Amino acid sequence: MPFRRILLGTIPVVLLLAASSPAAERPSLAVIIAIDGLSTEQLLKYRPWYGAGLKRLLDEGHIETRSRYRHINTETGPGHASLGTGATPRVTGIVANNWLELDPQTQKLRAVYCTDSLQPDPATGRALPGPYRLEVDTLGDRLVASSPLARVFTVSAKDRSAILMAGRSRPHAAYWFDRPTLRFATSPAYAPGADAAAIVEAYNARNMGDHLGRRFGREWVKLSLPEGADKLPQPVPPRQLGDFQIPANGLFFPHPYAVNPRGMGEAYYGSPVVDELTADLAVLFLESPEIRLGRRGVTDLLAVSFSAHDSVAHNYGMESEETLDTLRRVDAQIARLLNAFDRLLPGKVVVGFSADHGFSAIPEVSRRQEPGVVGGRLVTWPRTLNNVPDRTNRMLRDDLCLGSGQAPVHIGDGWIVTYNPGITRIEGSCGPARPMTKADIDRALPRVLMTLFKEEIQEVRLNSQMPSWPKDDLTTFLQNDFYEGRSGDAFIVPRRRVLQHWDAGRGSGHGTTHDYDTTVPLIFWGAGFKTGSSVVDDATPYDLAVT
Repeated sequence: MPFRRILLGTIPVVLLLAASSPAAERPSLAVIIAIDGLSTEQLLKYRPWYGAGLKRLLDEGHIETRSRYRHINTETGPGHASLGTGATPRVTGIVANNWLELDPQTQKLRAVYCTDSLQPDPATGRALPGPYRLEVDTLGDRLVASSPLARVFTVSAKDRSAILMAGRSRPHAAYWFDRPTLRFATSPAYAPGADAAAIVEAYNARNMGDHLGRRFGREWVKLSLPEGADKLPQPVPPRQLGDFQIPANGLFFPHPYAVNPRGMGEAYYGSPVVDELTADLAVLFLESPEIRLGRRGVTDLLAVSFSAHDSVAHNYGMESEETLDTLRRVDAQIARLLNAFDRLLPGKVVVGFSADHGFSAIPEVSRRQEPGVVGGRLVTWPRTLNNVPDRTNRMLRDDLCLGSGQAPVHIGDGWIVTYNPGITRIEGSCGPARPMTKADIDRALPRVLMTLFKEEIQEVRLNSQMPSWPKDDLTTFLQNDFYEGRSGDAFIVPRRRVLQHWDAGRGSGHGTTHDYDTTVPLIFWGAGFKTGSSVVDDATPYDLAVT
């Protein structure tokens, strides 16, 4: 099934054209379904295990087999913003899950989460979640703009997933699992209809909080194996993985929720529980006789992001039996949605299925299995002594003759390096004391990083030199993630199978330009799409919203 591939700034034109077509030619309900952290390789590896929703999407849908992102920092925030808008991070402004930007009042760097409010809550001093950093409209925003009666509903375990797929229009109903309260919550940026709010309030009262323990028990128990399971593709055996897993809910099945050191909210968040809750709320919205999604003569939008696969893969590895169990369970939850579409809106639904990013295997496990495999991890988390930022700043202090304790650069979430303002050189062998400029750090940073981490880093690209970057694929990936004031002063380009991570020897991650992080499913199912596949190499998840 051919469709137009429209990228970046042209998205408003495409959506306005779509909105002007005859109503009879459009579906009644547009749906986005995403599985957090699911690569195409991971999805297809376990295809024989699926018997419900994922099976239907693969068997009945139109599959773009070579779909991949074209930006670095393949993370949840940027990916969901791209799925919601059809644009790259350089357009959406969501360049990572977290970044640093200069506070205009203090002239100091401040940490920003991708859904932080522009100003803190006066009552608490904390940032409020919302679409405040999203710089362009989403598909949902355009639908509502073209038809004020259209409605947008998004559900996820993650606030950034629900918010960035919903968009900026105040009437949107965007809900996520709030871990501290064990409830579904929304943002003060939204004012969803009273019908939606009543459904969530009732669901929270009857099913969330203390009710979760009664429903899901005390531990995550692995699903029973189907007949002939030993002949199906297998995960890495647990005993080979245990040394390299983060025991958030303990090691090995069954996983007791009570052992999670961060509480029950985190325990459920790091298990398939949150996917079942997400599907619950989405189905309630679909079945509501008051809301009547897709049954009011306009095209509505429902976006559902299943988050458990990402959390489980971070802790236990994408190659683990835990991720397989998670996929088998989300297979059943997606079937609940597809069955509801069949029952309520036969022939009137179009589904776009994708993911926000892929995942790397645990590098230490890969090396144990194949001694010649290269890779590694750059530990940036402050809890680890002598981490990458510490070592980099220590060598920069020596190289630039800086005073003790000065930190010229920040290296944190994503492959972005941000220079700290207000750095000064002390008088000595480098010359007289003076303020350091960005040009001074530019001259030293690539040499320092490549000296310390040559085996992990492919190269360092200075943003000040962007006009002279080579015209290659890597430049495209970096430029697609560059947003002035949020993308720092340099990009680190990691080698293959190198993670930037918070743990020195356990767990896994994502975020690079390599195929295992960028190549994700893109499947269209439902009205107007025929079963089949395409091998076109320019397919991207940015196509989902505009299609």
